[in-house]
Formats: sequence, C-alpha cells, structure tokens
Amino acid sequence: MTSSLTDKKKIALLGFAREGKASYSYLTKIKKINPKQITILDSNQDIKLPNHVHSILWQQHLQSLSDFDLIVRTAGASPYLEELQEYKKQWGTLVSHMTLFFEEYKGKVIGITWTKGKTTTTQLTYNMLKEGGIKATLLGNMGKPALTSLDWNNPPEYVVCELSSYSLEDAQPHCHIAIIINLFHEHHAKRHHGLENYHNAKRNITNNAEHVLIGSQIKAQWKEKWWQQFGSLWMCYIADDHLQLNQKKILKTKDIKLIGSHNHYNACAAVATASLLWIADKYIQNVLKKFGWVEHRLEYVGEFNHIHRYNDAIASTPESTIAALQAYPKTQTIFLGWVEWGYSYDELIKEIGNTDIENIVCYPETGTFLFKQLAKKYNCIIAEDFEEWIAWASQETKEGAIALLSCGAAYTLGIPFEEKGRRFKTFVSQL
Repeated sequence: MTSSLTDKKKIALLGFAREGKASYSYLTKIKKINPKQITILDSNQDIKLPNHVHSILWQQHLQSLSDFDLIVRTAGASPYLEELQEYKKQWGTLVSHMTLFFEEYKGKVIGITWTKGKTTTTQLTYNMLKEGGIKATLLGNMGKPALTSLDWNNPPEYVVCELSSYSLEDAQPHCHIAIIINLFHEHHAKRHHGLENYHNAKRNITNNAEHVLIGSQIKAQWKEKWWQQFGSLWMCYIADDHLQLNQKKILKTKDIKLIGSHNHYNACAAVATASLLWIADKYIQNVLKKFGWVEHRLEYVGEFNHIHRYNDAIASTPESTIAALQAYPKTQTIFLGWVEWGYSYDELIKEIGNTDIENIVCYPETGTFLFKQLAKKYNCIIAEDFEEWIAWASQETKEGAIALLSCGAAYTLGIPFEEKGRRFKTFVSQL
C-alpha cells in the first residue's frame, strides 16, 4: 500500500502530536509527498503547524473526511469513531502510523504486546540482543515514533517493538517473533468498544508471524497448536529457585535484579525470545543481573525522610497493584485509586491483607469506593492532590518502611501515568 501513497491526491493526518508529526515527516521526506497534498485534522486549535499545510481544527476536524483519499490516524484516534467507520465504508483508506511502519520496514520485527509487562519485557529483550551483538533498535511505546526512529538508508537488522492495542487495531504486522504474555480486563477495552475488540487487536500481532511466543497465563482458547508457550514448565520458566530454559538452569532467581514473580515471568518471555535468536547464555545472564527497572514500573525513587519510596505509576489495573504488593509485601503505605472503570477490587483487597500495609491514601473516583471498604481496618485518607498525599504519607509512615505509588486504577487522559509518576518523584525528592 505504501508504494501507492504517492498516487493519493489528498491525504489527511488525524492527530498532530508526536505520532502525527512523525507521519508528516515520513510522508514528506521519505515518500517525497508534496506538503500541499496533506491536511492536518486535530481537535486542538492551538497546535503549531508546518508551513504550506492545510488544516481543519477544533470542532470541525471530522466534518469533511470524504474529501480525502487516505487518512493516517495516530494511535489515540479510535477507528471506532462513527465518522471513521463511515469513511472506511464509503470513501477511502484509513491506516495508522504503525501500519505505515510495518509496510516500509523490511527487516525482522520482534513485536511484544499484552496488558501488563510489555515495556519491561521489551527493554529486557532489546538489551539481550544488544549484549549478544545483534544490531537492533528499540521502537514503539518505548521510544520515539517508529517512522522517524530509523535511518531508512541503513536500517537495523532487527527492531524490538512494544505494541499497544491502539497501534495494533488496523495494523498488518509481519513479526519475526510475536510475543503475548497476558490479557486482563483492562480499561482500554472501553476505548475499543468491548473486550472482544480489545483482544482481537492484541491478537493481530500474530498475523503473518514466523514465531509466536505465548505465556502460560493466556487462556487455552487463545492458543494455536504451533505457538510456543513459556512459563509454567514450558520452554522458559521458573522452577527450583532458578530461571530455566528447556530444562537447563540459566540463573538463580535471587540473582535476577528485577524484583517480583511477575517480573521473573516477564524475564522468561525475554529469555525465550533470546533463545530463538541463538543468543548465548552468558549474554542473557549479564542482562538479567544488571537490568533493574523501567521508569514508573516499580521504580525505586530513593530514601527520603527515612522512607523508601517506590513509583509504580503504570499500575492501572488491580492485577498490576497485586503484582507490586507481591514483590514488596513489606509495604506500609500505599497510594490507591484514580478513575472508575468498573474493575473488581475483591482480590486486591484480599492481597492488601497479606501485606504489612497500615496506611492507605485513596484518590477519587475509585479511591472513594476503596475508602469505604478499607477505612474500618486501615488508617485511610481521601486526598485529592499530590502534596496532600505526600505530606500525610510522610507523617504516617514509619522510618525504614516502604511507601508505594501503585494506584490499581485507570489514569485520566488529562494526567497520564508518566505525569503522575513524575509528580510523585518531584514531591518526594523535595521532602
């Protein structure tokens, strides 16, 4: 399809933030499309636009879609919007930023997706390739937009690519290795207009894949016979206090720098991938011993006022916070709650009972519900801003104990998890 892009007389870019700007650069610099053929559609009327480009902004940006032969959407623009569904049926071609990438890049893609753990596993896998001397680039949610991250005149042999459900909705990936580890009932399911569409978007990563690695946590009805499974005594797994690969002990779990059984499970995915690429055990071991955490994912912020602070801002489901508490059961203070997405918190409440937690900071909307469930047994407060959170937690947490930001609830579009994590780190570092 990219070979015919230059035949498209009128192209629209839907969304002009990071990915939209990268798509514009790719189209004009790599595909040599005249900027006058491109129109930018965005609900933000204050965006900075390139010269000689038409635009339709604010409330009118979806009103003239039939004028375009091709629309390139950012991952944040849902293809389930009524206007886009109508466009696809009647008028033209709708693609995403990642669709363009998959059709341009001719090398080998290691694609990684699932509900929780993909960022850590993506980074681990990339580090193992790099340690093993394989030329690779880290792409997707982990870094810069895919289309502007490569030297197209000298592309790498491999790209290691974290792929969200948003970027897989209408993509046609051609992964050398596709990896799926788990699927939870995630808040993104609403954005996909249902859990089935969310799961189907994730499953798209297996289309055209040469190898598929799937975690033992995935339900049986999801699996194809030829897929390779890891975890729970399959291929790569944890047993006898070791990470094992095909019944060979690779490394003691106590020597893996990443903390927590969920992270060891993620490590199994990375090691299984490395084994398919014939990366030597010594390089795998080096990475497992050195790699500690990714920002906002059980990230150790430091000791401030004699309290150990951990930033797990990415935790947007109860399952994620359960995993964090299993990694750090000695946590004494936890920050819970955010936006209500209809999750069940029964298992999280049970897990809290298995820890040393005494103090709970509850943030509305979900925090209001959790406060009612937990206030009789724990020292709880409903707090609506970060300074109030941090001040109260600093007073209530004992010296030498752990205070953990791991909300177990969806973050708002206005305050993404990265911003939440940065605010947390800023405030605690000023104590």
